[in-house]
Amino acid sequence: MDGTLVFKKTARGTVSFAAASTVLTPAQRAVLIMLDGQRPLDAVRKIGAVFGDCDDIVKQLLKAEMIEAVKASSAATIGGAKTTPAQMAAAKSATAKYLFNAMGADSDRLSLQIERSRSLVELTAQVGVASAVLREVKGDAIAAQFEDTFSKHLA
Repeated sequence: MDGTLVFKKTARGTVSFAAASTVLTPAQRAVLIMLDGQRPLDAVRKIGAVFGDCDDIVKQLLKAEMIEAVKASSAATIGGAKTTPAQMAAAKSATAKYLFNAMGADSDRLSLQIERSRSLVELTAQVGVASAVLREVKGDAIAAQFEDTFSKHLA
């Protein structure tokens, strides 16, 4: 998973945490505390290593819809060139279609997050999350093709 991704708690995550819900394991609670919408995943990994594999815990929290990606620490340009709204729309459409073709209805939540992206930073973060899920479910080759599809539409 991309270490520049930044995650924040969703409403479900906030409620589960505040209610001291037994739905969360102690390791999930600890990592959830650190996912504050400001700290990149690399920083969470360093601090949270004592709780286990942070990437696995983050994937569990994503699957349970306790967290969502908010941004990646990258510029609002790709390759030094500004991205137009038409390129962003094409990239959103192409990536959502790719996800549906690869995962079927299981891609709905990921596709919705991609479509909701308002900036290149948000879009890049959501594509990073989707890529990590694809890599886990379908393998490295499918995830690489997905990332290529995204990049080609922004070039």
